[in-house]
Amino acid sequence: MIKYILIIILGIIILFIWWLYIGVQRGAVKRDEKIYKEIAFIEEKIDNNEVVNAEEIEKIAEKAYIRPLLYIILKNYEKLDLFPSKYLEHKFQAESELSYWLAHPNELQTPPDKIELCKVVKKNIDNKIMDFYVFRFCSNPPHWAAQDGWLLGVAGPYSCDTIPYSGAPATFSRLDKESEVNPEELVDWIIQQN
Repeated sequence: MIKYILIIILGIIILFIWWLYIGVQRGAVKRDEKIYKEIAFIEEKIDNNEVVNAEEIEKIAEKAYIRPLLYIILKNYEKLDLFPSKYLEHKFQAESELSYWLAHPNELQTPPDKIELCKVVKKNIDNKIMDFYVFRFCSNPPHWAAQDGWLLGVAGPYSCDTIPYSGAPATFSRLDKESEVNPEELVDWIIQQN
């Protein structure tokens, strides 16, 4: 009897983990489809051999949450020369990765309305100095997170040999209020989780 109960419990746990994984994947697809609608015209122009000018790309790249997909599209078409060079700086990549991550349906469901760099925290990871970018961000009403004010999030790690827009594995936010945790504590917590 105990054997059957343990099998049922194990089955429930496996189904729950599968359900979580599928939910996260489905959410990422929804987020990416929504963002892609904003930049699909660039891909269409390239496919139709129409001129895509740097000013168009610059205007799109101003939206941090769009940059990761924009970079991928331009890279796939071998048009990275159109990607604004200033957004290759780590602080802009970090801003983009965090904004993109927060737009996931399991997080804020939308990019933050404001995002500002608070601090760059340097950590020695595997005998290499890595930079973690800590941002504060907020959402405007009527978003549910607006009542919490400024929240903190981290993107990183970055080093001199980080490939642009390759994803920052320690990008995360627990949606801590800025007044409740300092940047170093948040980075230390994220490192412990990875």
